[in-house]
Amino acid sequence: MKRIRTEKTIKTIKTGIWVTAAFAMSILWPLIIAMTAFFLTGCGSSGKNTKNAGELVITYQITDEEPSEEAVADTVDKVSKRLKTYDKGALVEQGDENTLKVTLHAKGVSRELLQGLTMSGNVEFVVEEEYEKFKNQEDYTASITTEQIETAEAKTIENDDTKVYGIELKLNEEGTELFAELTKERIGETIYILYDGKVLLSPKVRAPITDGTVMISGGFANASDAENVASCIRSGSLPLTLKLKKFEAQD
Repeated sequence: MKRIRTEKTIKTIKTGIWVTAAFAMSILWPLIIAMTAFFLTGCGSSGKNTKNAGELVITYQITDEEPSEEAVADTVDKVSKRLKTYDKGALVEQGDENTLKVTLHAKGVSRELLQGLTMSGNVEFVVEEEYEKFKNQEDYTASITTEQIETAEAKTIENDDTKVYGIELKLNEEGTELFAELTKERIGETIYILYDGKVLLSPKVRAPITDGTVMISGGFANASDAENVASCIRSGSLPLTLKLKKFEAQD
């Protein structure tokens, strides 16, 4: 009987320790989150006054070998256009050793935004036989590309109690003519719409589409997700490949 009481006592002590630890973490966890956010936004930095409070400086490495000045300038311009959607005061400039330096306000910065800046933003409309080549990692030809897209706008479609997020593409004159001909010849077939090498939508052609308007929906988690992609498409595809190198907060 003495041994049984001892085991119960040990079990009670262990339970008490776990309860105490859980209670302590419930108090400390919000504080940890708050302190992390404090330092990420630059509020906890050392007091340098070379930048405005709450600014982030992000450095991207250009991974292409010997990029031309024209390609770098075009990339700077397109990344700037993407950023203006979120921060009109954002600055993009060429850095040393094939890098781009982005300065923007910390408020509103998200993982989606940082990823969106490095997306190529390339959209391709691919017919069935060319998609088979794409799947087999062979050379393929797209019927329509970003070059034929005039603009892209995020849309929210409300159906009863549900919301579907998407992007409305407006094709330019050349794209409108190409798409009208394509949908006329491909009735009953599937057209694959790729974005950065991934399938966004694969609709079947039911009838010719002659007005140059294409709605892509169902592949976005929320309105912000759709706007990130729309912003990349509007700015045009990047001629160079970017990789996140350094991320620092400054005051």
